[in-house]
Amino acid sequence: MRYRTGSIDLSRLEDDPLLWQVMQSRYISHEQLWRCAFLRNNITPRSTFNWRVARLVKHGLLDRLHIPATGQGAVYSVRRPALEYLASRGECVADFDWKARRPYEAGLGAVLHSLGLNDIYLRFAETGALRAWRWEAEVRAHNELTSVPYAKDYDAIVSLSIEGHEAKFALEYERMAKSSSRYAGIRKMIEAEKEVRVFLYLAPHYNVLSFVRQHFESTSRPVYFGLLGEFAENALRMKVVDAGFRSKPLIEALLSRSERPLHKAGLAVV
Repeated sequence: MRYRTGSIDLSRLEDDPLLWQVMQSRYISHEQLWRCAFLRNNITPRSTFNWRVARLVKHGLLDRLHIPATGQGAVYSVRRPALEYLASRGECVADFDWKARRPYEAGLGAVLHSLGLNDIYLRFAETGALRAWRWEAEVRAHNELTSVPYAKDYDAIVSLSIEGHEAKFALEYERMAKSSSRYAGIRKMIEAEKEVRVFLYLAPHYNVLSFVRQHFESTSRPVYFGLLGEFAENALRMKVVDAGFRSKPLIEALLSRSERPLHKAGLAVV
């Protein structure tokens, strides 16, 4: 079959997952995108992957950004034609989400936040316990378009399979501290949350984590706090503290709040 010069024939099996991942991540480095493809059992050779991504950039579906501060080489964001294409493929793409996805519009902080969150996703996926990961874009779309929203636009909603039980929690990646007034409002939202019962904050620095935790003292909700570096090293065995500064391994914290047993058929990693 011939295609008009300058057009692109997109593969549902090869191109669609790449575009979908960039859309969900908001910003993602070349290496992170490759690792995501690998985890999804994409056995394409690295050279073919490089060619395919360059092709998506050339045809205006992805933007390639070079931001030295990230230390990760090329960073990609999705362009409007890709959103239109994904919508035609049946993906949930909300117009209200487009402006925040334009390159640089949200600033360097948004890029670094996205890259950090991608690393957290990859680390959870590498444990083999990850059942489902609902990206922030999916959470926001859910909150805007359904009658049973979450109380907050969380960075992710995560579901793990741990010792035959489902552990579901809302994840917040706190790269930088917010103001005390912001945390007062966030605490109210978390305490009013009905769709998820457990909350995990990860931060790169102890001072940031300690500052955040102080705003949740005496809360009745199970909110846990951990350091990003320890998570990168120990994953589910990392130590977390609750709002009362009691420490335990993350896996124990999640098991104590697990939702229901899983059948063996439900243990697939995504």
